[in-house]
Order: sequence, then structure tokens, then C-alpha cells
Amino acid sequence: MGLFISFFFFQAEDGIRDFCLSRGLGDVYKRQLLHEVGKVLRSSFRESDVLGRVGGDEFLLLLKNIDLEVALDKLEQVKRQLAAVKVGSQGKALSVSMGVYVPEDDDLAYRDVFVKADEALYRAKRSGKNRICVHGR
Repeated sequence: MGLFISFFFFQAEDGIRDFCLSRGLGDVYKRQLLHEVGKVLRSSFRESDVLGRVGGDEFLLLLKNIDLEVALDKLEQVKRQLAAVKVGSQGKALSVSMGVYVPEDDDLAYRDVFVKADEALYRAKRSGKNRICVHGR
């Protein structure tokens, strides 16, 4: 199998800050929730994968040498694991939308790839939230 790179961009549905505030949870819980999200991500992916927090509640994953269907199965598992994360006493599940883009030969810059993954993310949010959308599908 040749080099296969997938970009995944995901975001907590209500935003991690808003998720905590709407449930009467403060900054301590926000940090705890971010920590729990980080634990799920670190335990779910390989050491060679790149994981990063892009913004308040947006994360970027770069998975190398992986089949798209295998990666999508892994993302479904991550989505289920994140839904099981409980912070505070209210126990409301965290839901996430994910955008997926597999770079093509004509993508000349990182920005091209980032924008397409972001477009897929917002398509996921518009189509009912808590979904995974692949750019171009």
C-alpha cells in the first residue's frame, strides 16, 4: 500500500465552553473535559498519527498509511467513546461532528487540505450533527 494520508477535523457540537456553561459547569470542568477528550484521542490512534487542538473545541488528526474505511471505523469508535465521557453530575453526552478529507495530487498547499476537511466538518454539522462526513462523498 502506498502512502495514504487522511485529514480529520472535528468539533464538539455545542462547543466545549458552551457545553460546560449550559450545564452550570465552570472552567475546571472545561479543562477536565478537554483532558478527557485528549485521553480518548491519544488512546485511539497510533504514535505515528498527528493529533492537535486547532481552536477551542476543534481538533485536527492526520492519519498516515491507513485505508479510508479502516479510518472511518476508528472515527466511529472515537465518537462512541467521546459520547461516554461524563463530566460533572449531569452526565450529558458529548457529541461531535467530523469532517474527513483525503488529499489528492492537485492539492498544492496545506491550506487546500485544511479548507476541504473544514467544509466536510460543516456539512456534517448541517446534516444533523454527531455525524462523520467525507469531502466529495
